[in-house]
Amino acid sequence: MIESRPEFDKIASFDEFNKYYWYRDELSQICKSLGLEYRGTKQELNDIIEQYFKGNLIKKSSIKRKKKRVEVLTLNTPLLECGFSFNAHFREYFSTLTDVSPFKFTADMATAWRKVKRENDLSFTIQDMLKVYYGNSDYAKYDHSVCQWNQFLKDFCADENSRNYSNKLKVASILWKEVRNSSNEKIYSKNLLTEYADKIIKAVGLDILYDCTLREDFENYKEMQIDNYVRQINQNTIKVEKVSVSLGSPKKQVWIITKGEKSETRSLEEKEKVKIKEINIEDLIELLSLKITNSKMDISDKLGRLGDME
Repeated sequence: MIESRPEFDKIASFDEFNKYYWYRDELSQICKSLGLEYRGTKQELNDIIEQYFKGNLIKKSSIKRKKKRVEVLTLNTPLLECGFSFNAHFREYFSTLTDVSPFKFTADMATAWRKVKRENDLSFTIQDMLKVYYGNSDYAKYDHSVCQWNQFLKDFCADENSRNYSNKLKVASILWKEVRNSSNEKIYSKNLLTEYADKIIKAVGLDILYDCTLREDFENYKEMQIDNYVRQINQNTIKVEKVSVSLGSPKKQVWIITKGEKSETRSLEEKEKVKIKEINIEDLIELLSLKITNSKMDISDKLGRLGDME
């Protein structure tokens, strides 16, 4: 069973806090409510909260640094004294030092620069920044956990099971919300599709139970079965391969799928707010063929309107 993320004031340690996923805006609001520095990157705010649990309160800074600029740059020049910035001038300078063109600043370099400014580190030089670029320094490392959602979405879309959903982003968001608010590892697993099948189905907005028949007199023949389906779908729970699936969508339909010359797609009646329909299999195949030829097409609305009077 997945444990839900508690409120911040119920969390007793940073280790417990770190089990859960927090958005940058959430971290900023937590810091602000505690009277701490609330500006900065997600990693910086996370560090501030870690210090808070250790008893070190990093208050909002109101000190403005006086910028000093040296005339000649050397490897021993402190970054805070040369007007350093991630601009074209320093990109060209580092390109000359590394013999790399075009030169690109790395995420670790950006993280190191933020730390230098935050701690007013006058000892950190251009040489130190070069070490960060080459991966020879542990001064500061970019926290790749901020990309967890992007990786989660990428892994979901790479799963062949995701092809069953027209709106992949919506389904991935549903699964991510459950994982994000749990203490579980923030990674995608195909097991999530089964575990949260009920939430995915609800998001589609349409519940359908169906049966197939070749009999033309199915209305009388299937009457008891239709009544049973109506009862099941209104109970909002049904078992599919030993898995209980919750049905809670506002729209509910029971289909009898038919085939033959006298088969047609039409609405038959409505029982207990559930639409009963006959669906010609050829019409269904035609609609699904559109989906196959255009995978980005969302046919959920068209499915719901099959057999309705225009």
